[in-house]
Parts: sequence; structure tokens; C-alpha cells
Amino acid sequence: MCEFYQKWSVASVFNQWGICRYKEAYEIIYGSASYTTQSSFNVNEVAIRIRKLGYDVKLGLSIVTGNNYIVEIRKKNSEGDYIYCYGFWSRSGYERVLCGDRTIYQKVDVIERGSESWKTPLHENLQKVTNLFEIKFPKDNLYEIIDKGASCNISKDGYREGVSTIGNTLPNDIVEMLCEFKSNDPNFIKEPDYEFYIPECMVETRACPADYEFTTIEDDEDLQSTHCCPLTNNSNNSYSSSSDSDDE
Repeated sequence: MCEFYQKWSVASVFNQWGICRYKEAYEIIYGSASYTTQSSFNVNEVAIRIRKLGYDVKLGLSIVTGNNYIVEIRKKNSEGDYIYCYGFWSRSGYERVLCGDRTIYQKVDVIERGSESWKTPLHENLQKVTNLFEIKFPKDNLYEIIDKGASCNISKDGYREGVSTIGNTLPNDIVEMLCEFKSNDPNFIKEPDYEFYIPECMVETRACPADYEFTTIEDDEDLQSTHCCPLTNNSNNSYSSSSDSDDE
């Protein structure tokens, strides 16, 4: 088994498919058998840091892959009102957009069936997703696709055409912390910059949609966030596949 598939990142800990990113890629690698690629220890490293920002974090276990991953993030203010929720129950089901169904990897479909790149080892395509994006969507800009898929645009027509990333889904303080996150684990890998890009409509976003049903959780300390991540301005992030540093 390629060593790449033992890797993990701050994005994979939200994903039930782990570093494989989406169902089809996982099945190509492991078939129908469950194969755990990230441990609760790895996921907890990230969860602990999120909790230090004042959020309640819940971990889950995928019944399909056996992978541990973050399934819920919630936060209340001092009045007991929810000011942020991820992984909540809505009328359409559990909203866990980072768990593997809306990744850039799935949109590009790094398996590339029927093409020459089918012969390329899958782990190489997973690490060069921005190059594949430019080939498959030559007229599109990666950051515009991220803008379309932002949580703030969920009610707009173009939302389904977009993708979900850390930056367009999670609160700014979590994004900025994950952008700087480091681990001593040799299997930890850094995500490309686009994963932490924060669309303009997501800056300072904290509120939950009104039609969601929540269960009671314990109050968390309400901490003010700082905004030090440079990836918050779309005009400063023109996509270019010529830079290998954008990929893992």
C-alpha cells in the first residue's frame, strides 16, 4: 500500500474517506473492505485546538470506512444562543459538507476514467488536483468555484456547482488556526492554500440558519477571534496551476 494513503491533514479529519477524499477514490484503493486510514488520536489533535477557541466538538466513527472524523462543531454565546453550528440536523439531513461529498477532488474526479491519467497512480492525482482542475475546467477559476460553494451561498442557484472547503465552511477563527496548524506526526501533511481561502461573504460569519433543529449542549466560553490568515481576499488569490506549492 502506498505510504501516501497513511497521511492525514486538517481537511481529512473532517472526511470519512480520510486522505482518499471521496467514495470512488477510496473504493479504487481498498475495494469494498473497510480500511482505517486515520486514528482518533490524529482527529483529536485538531479537535483539541478547535475546543480551545471555545467550540464544542464531537467526533464520530464512519460505519463504512472505520475512520474517525469530526462530525459536529457548535458554539453558544453568553445568552445561550447558537452562534455557529456545523454538522447539525436540518430538514435535508445532516449537513456535513466536509465529509467527502463536495470536495474539489470529487468535482474534478481524480480517477479520470477512460483517459490517459487513469494509468497514473491515484495518489499522484490526489496530490495534483489543481493541475487536473485546470485541465478539466479550463474556463473556470478555482477560487470562483470555492466562492459558489460557500455556506453563505447555500440558497443560491450556483451552490451545487461549487465545492466545500475549510475556508468557505468554517468560522474564520477556526480557518485561521487550521491554516497555521502543525503536528509532530510524520504522516501529517499541509493542505494547499486554496483550502483556507475565505470568500468575502464568509468573513466574520457566525450565525446559524433559522430552520435547523438543535439538541442541548453545555455552554462554552465565548472567545473573540483574531483574523490573521492572509487568504481572506479573493482579489489577492488568482488561481494558477503553474505553482506546485498549491498541491500537497
